[in-house]
Amino acid sequence: MDSFKFQNQLAKHFVPYLLIIGLIFNLTFLFVVSRLERMRTIPNFYLSMQATADCLYLIVQMGPTVWRVINLHRAGPDNRGNWFNLLGSARSNFESRFGCFIEHFSYVFCYNVSIGVVIAVAYDRYLAIVHPLRYQRSKNRKHTLKVITGILSFGLSLGVCRGFIHSKHIVRCYVWPNSPEFDSFQLTGHYCEKLDNNITDTINDLTPNTTFITAMVLTSVFYTKIVYQLSSRKVASNNTQVTMVRDQVARMVVITGCLFFLCQLPYRLYTTIKMVERLTDVQLSRTAHTILSNFGFGTHLYCTFNVLLFVVVNPYYRRACLEAFRCRRT
Repeated sequence: MDSFKFQNQLAKHFVPYLLIIGLIFNLTFLFVVSRLERMRTIPNFYLSMQATADCLYLIVQMGPTVWRVINLHRAGPDNRGNWFNLLGSARSNFESRFGCFIEHFSYVFCYNVSIGVVIAVAYDRYLAIVHPLRYQRSKNRKHTLKVITGILSFGLSLGVCRGFIHSKHIVRCYVWPNSPEFDSFQLTGHYCEKLDNNITDTINDLTPNTTFITAMVLTSVFYTKIVYQLSSRKVASNNTQVTMVRDQVARMVVITGCLFFLCQLPYRLYTTIKMVERLTDVQLSRTAHTILSNFGFGTHLYCTFNVLLFVVVNPYYRRACLEAFRCRRT
C-alpha cells in the first residue's frame, strides 16, 4: 500500500473520530477548570492554554479532511485536505498568498504555543518542587502574564516565519474520466508550497527541529531534577493534602511531557533525514519514506489524549471532573 492509499484510508476511517474525541476531551478540561474555583491554579492555567492550542491545532490540521470525508468528494490525489480546497479558490494573487500564509501560520503558531506551555509547566513544577520558597515569591499574576506573553510571542514569531516561507500558491487542474462516479470531483486543486530558495529550505528544515531539540533538552533537565527531588524526599506522616496534590501533579507533568516528545521524535528524525537527503546523495527507499512520513500523526494523538491522561491517572483531576458535571457544586 503506497502513501496515498494509506493516508486516504486514514483520513476516511480514523481522522474524523480523532478530531471529535480530541475536541471533547480538551473542551471538557476547559469546562472543569472554569467551573471549579480550586482548579484555577497556575499549572492548570498553563494546561488550559495548551488545551486551547490543541483544539485549534486539531481543527486547522484535521478540519478540511473531515469536511471532505463528510461530503464524499476530493479535489485531487491528496485526500488529507487543506483549507483552500475547502473554502474555494482565491480571487486575486494577494488573497491566494494571504490564504497560504494564514494556513501555515495557524498550525505552526498553535504547535509552538504547545511547546512553550510544556516548557513553562515543566519550569513551574521545577520551582515548586526543587525551590519552593523561590516559587512562592514568583507565584503571582504579573509573573504569569510575562510567561504567557513570552509563549505567545514565541509562537507568533515562528508562525509568521513559516507563513511567509509557504506563501506560494499553486493551482492544479485535474481531468477525470467521463464517468458518473467522478462527477462530484473538483476540477481544480489549490495548494501551498514553500518558496524556491535555498535559505527558505534551510529555515524550513532547521527551525522546527532546533525548537524541538531545545525544548526537549530544557524540559529533560527540569524533569530529571523533579524526579530526583521527589524520589529523595522522605515521606512524612504529617504531609498535607496540598503537598500530596502538588507532588501528584508534578509526576503527571513529567509523564505527559515525556509523551509529548516521544510522540513527535520519530517525525522529527524523518524531517532531519529529508534534510540530509537533499544535501547529500544518500536516499531512503520509497517504503521507508511512506512509513516515516506518517509518524507526524503522533502530534495529533498527543493533542487528543493529553488531558485524558490527567483525568484517568490522577485522582485529583478525576474528582474534579466528577464534581464539575454534578448538578450542584459541592
